[in-house]
Amino acid sequence: MSAGAKGATVALAVVGGLVLIGTGASAAFAGVSQIGEKPADAEVSVVGVQGVDAEVSGAQLNIGFYDGDTAMLRADDGTLQGWKLRRDGNDLEVSSPHRGFDWWGLGWGGFGWNGDDDQQVTLLLPQSLAGLDADLELNAGILTADGDFGQIDADVSAGALTLNGSGKSLDLTLTAGRADVELARVEKASYEVTAGRVTSTLTEKVPRAVKIEVSA
Repeated sequence: MSAGAKGATVALAVVGGLVLIGTGASAAFAGVSQIGEKPADAEVSVVGVQGVDAEVSGAQLNIGFYDGDTAMLRADDGTLQGWKLRRDGNDLEVSSPHRGFDWWGLGWGGFGWNGDDDQQVTLLLPQSLAGLDADLELNAGILTADGDFGQIDADVSAGALTLNGSGKSLDLTLTAGRADVELARVEKASYEVTAGRVTSTLTEKVPRAVKIEVSA
């Protein structure tokens, strides 16, 4: 995406329970796990957890579910140095090291990340948390969430976001980058796009409300 790109188009179709949206543009913390030098997994208890908050800056995070009892953060490549996994009340929080990123097209097709091999991490959530709310913030890099969620709030400043599975509601804000969404049983959906691309498929039922705002 060039800095001077202007204009946007929106296409919306609702056919037999399928919604397709495309846009284009020319309390004290408890259970804190601050990962240091060692290339190890980190885990915390999920008793009472109702939501997950993820913040990614210049890294890659994959969120999924597994047959286990705790939330586990695992390095897919390299180490977990600088990552945080912690509890804040009823929320589970995960965050990457904060890094600067390049708005002018370094790596991943101009999404502000060079694809560092030591920053590819997976957050595994117990299946018992299926249906929890998700608050996702992507400043650069890649964020993928796959599973059954409740309310999904996603804010993309730069990077590539992928959402798969199901959700009760979706509130997506895209400032730059791209978002690919395929969710089932969404009741309400809101899209706010400044620049970049959103491809969204909502299946199994027609949402009661769909809101789209596009500016450039």
